[in-house]
Amino acid sequence: MSSKRTTTAAFIRALYNLTRKGTPFVDWSADGTTFRILDIKRFASEVLPHFFKHSNMASFQRQLNYFSFKKWTKNNRTLEAISKKGSIAEFHHPYFTRDMDESLLSCFRRKVASRSFEPLMDVYSQDYDTFGDASYEHRIVQSAGREKSSTVKNVVTDFLQSDLNVSDFVKQLQPTGCNYAGFNLVMFDGESLGYYCNLNPMGPTPDFTLLERDVLYGISNSVLGTPWIKVERGKAALADVLAMHKDQDDVALCRKLIRPMVDTTRIEAPELLPQTGCPEAMEYQLSSIFVEPVCNPKYPKYGTRTTIAMVVDGGHATILEKDLDPTTLQWNEHTHYF
Repeated sequence: MSSKRTTTAAFIRALYNLTRKGTPFVDWSADGTTFRILDIKRFASEVLPHFFKHSNMASFQRQLNYFSFKKWTKNNRTLEAISKKGSIAEFHHPYFTRDMDESLLSCFRRKVASRSFEPLMDVYSQDYDTFGDASYEHRIVQSAGREKSSTVKNVVTDFLQSDLNVSDFVKQLQPTGCNYAGFNLVMFDGESLGYYCNLNPMGPTPDFTLLERDVLYGISNSVLGTPWIKVERGKAALADVLAMHKDQDDVALCRKLIRPMVDTTRIEAPELLPQTGCPEAMEYQLSSIFVEPVCNPKYPKYGTRTTIAMVVDGGHATILEKDLDPTTLQWNEHTHYF
């Protein structure tokens, strides 16, 4: 008769040791229910390598999330406060306390990952390799084979959970950016807006740009600056909206910003299509700003699903989100305030 051996996850064991050895930049709250990191940058560079053999703070926070730790905030901070990027982080788990019994470590288990969005992510990754030239596609396939477990959503989560500004986060991402399937990413930390792309047409090095103030940018399924007709049309429409904007409330402005994004006008002349390598009939369907659900057996779920407009003003954000139900083709609208 055999007995099942109970083991402790290596991450939890290392975390337990880290919080109990008088580690620099780490302490406990007064009641011993949350542990705190007092200087995030120095903790990442000086402490993490000793316990986890890396200095990636975003990866550390993602592991905490996997084991159901919560990052605590004492209040609903505005974007203005968030932009200050405080150097203290505090984490809580109901069973991970200063006075916990070491025998309880084996009870910590990873959360079961939700797969509800996996099909959509798979479709996105597969569809992306149809855009750009053949060298893009070849590198995307190679990178997917090297690191199948890495998905773009991990990059987004890492940034949102980190306390790094845009530039510092990209420096941390650069060494592994090419290990993901092709993606564009726009990041905002409350002060700076940055663009990152791992499909640099000039070579394997990912491209990063800090976007300038008072400049209109547009991007589609290619790199920033590619002058596709629908991109230029969208930028012109956005410029018109902003030129006519006069003391409207933020929700009203969001509604006007969304209108150009639901434009279904397609390119009529074949010679004006972007020549991405797709069949001409497919390129025609993709040539509008808003891509209606594509009737193509190779891309059965492809189409624009969500459109978002966001206005940031005075440290507060208003977000208007419109979702198209692919089965009923009905619009759902949501407004969020931060």
